[in-house]
Amino acid sequence: MPTNEEYNWYAIRVTYNREMKVKHEMDARHIENFLPMKYRIRMRGERRIKEKVPAIHNLIFIYTTKENLQEIKQTTTLPIRYIMNKETNSPITIPSKQMQS
Repeated sequence: MPTNEEYNWYAIRVTYNREMKVKHEMDARHIENFLPMKYRIRMRGERRIKEKVPAIHNLIFIYTTKENLQEIKQTTTLPIRYIMNKETNSPITIPSKQMQS
């Protein structure tokens, strides 16, 4: 059944440093998402350990429709929230061109 729903990249706030859990859930649901990552070096005793961690804490980008995102918010146990545009009082969407770069 074709729909006219518009797909957008939504900036989603994730609380309590659960970015990776949200990413894994979106992957399991086959929903495109992007979690900016960076490498961090930390010391464990005398050893240096290089690990991949979220570059921006509490933020993940999800590519879906507004209706689907609303359903995800209602069915997940993870705390996710829209980042809102205060002027328009609507969820912030990121243009695909910006997400590609």
